[in-house]
Amino acid sequence: MDLNSAIIFSAGINQRLYRYAATFDDFFPDERGHFKKSIILKVSDFHSAEVQGKFLAKRGLWVSEFRIESGLNCGGHAFATDGHLLGPVLEEFKQQRLELTASLRDIYLKALEAQGRPACFSPDRVRITVQGGIGTADENDFLLRYYQLNGTGWGTPFLLVPEATNVDREQIEKLLNIRPGDVYLSDSSPLGIPFWNLRTSASEAARRRRNSEGRPGSPCPKGYAAFNTDLSEHPLCIAARTYIRRKLGKLPEEGLSDEQQAVVRQSVLEKSCLCNDLAGGVALNYHLDDQATPAVCCGPNIVNFSKLASLEEMVGHIYGRLSLLANSERPHMFVEEIRLYVEHFRKEVSRFSIGLSRRPQGYFNTFKANLLSGVDYYRELARQFIEEKQEQFLKELGSLREEIESVLVPVPDRKIMSSTI
Repeated sequence: MDLNSAIIFSAGINQRLYRYAATFDDFFPDERGHFKKSIILKVSDFHSAEVQGKFLAKRGLWVSEFRIESGLNCGGHAFATDGHLLGPVLEEFKQQRLELTASLRDIYLKALEAQGRPACFSPDRVRITVQGGIGTADENDFLLRYYQLNGTGWGTPFLLVPEATNVDREQIEKLLNIRPGDVYLSDSSPLGIPFWNLRTSASEAARRRRNSEGRPGSPCPKGYAAFNTDLSEHPLCIAARTYIRRKLGKLPEEGLSDEQQAVVRQSVLEKSCLCNDLAGGVALNYHLDDQATPAVCCGPNIVNFSKLASLEEMVGHIYGRLSLLANSERPHMFVEEIRLYVEHFRKEVSRFSIGLSRRPQGYFNTFKANLLSGVDYYRELARQFIEEKQEQFLKELGSLREEIESVLVPVPDRKIMSSTI
């Protein structure tokens, strides 16, 4: 094809994907050093960028951009780190950016030579960008200036920009009238990964209705996530009606306590048909399926916006020409991410305490230490803020530090039950 574009690789190391990509000439530079298809790698920390970048470089594939994403403060699927916060992660990229580029370049050029491809392109730079919970022009400017980034990404606020996103009118109204708790980190994804979900969406209403009527699960119209063979020789999606019925029927045989069984049951019943419902807004807007029940995977930042905006207005908000914020008390994006990680940490501790976690020895101590180290980093970083924002930022950090320190770290030496949720 003649299209010049980029492809985003996400969700961790995938050697099969890397091998497949290396079969396409469009991912390699032409005689002028230009890529018809460039690669953007989405990562949550420096180590991941370094490891994946080297895997790709060994196949003669160059990463044109590392897109750093907050582990929790983003919409869609959430890939929490072991307590590594966004600020310290960005600092590591800032300090080691040149070394990363140099090490990847050496591997990359050797791979091209080994393949007999002309090494006419000797890359000397990589774009570094960030996304995850950015909400104000001040935050945007600070990220670009202090961390020397090439760009930032905004996602969730654009759900209220009809020119840019295909959200149907009913879900837009729910986003405009959102209340605390309406956006939550759920077990809805059939991929088994925490998923930011709008509790009031049509998809969630349909799921709850099926549960209450005694017929939980989706009829699985597309089957794109039908991977599980635990309960059938034929792969099933764990959000499908067949799988859920069989799983619930097997629960009494799994030797779980009443408390464990209740948690597992709730998680099983929470699964949604995202293959179908995430495209529901498009299906309704273009009359492809008037019975569609759209899901909305907004991040928690949506609660700070409460009115429709044009594309021009949203761009104006990003660059500080106007403000679309509805919440004047909105915490700084770094503070909000810490809060989300504390909630996640407490949940992980709770799951372990009832025997439903397989976290390895030392996980909880490492997680807690990383959070506390991140808070210390932000206390030093606060010197970069203007005085009035610095005071509030430090106050919120102090409260969060107390919360982190109050979490009792379990000793991982107990027998863990084997139930799969």
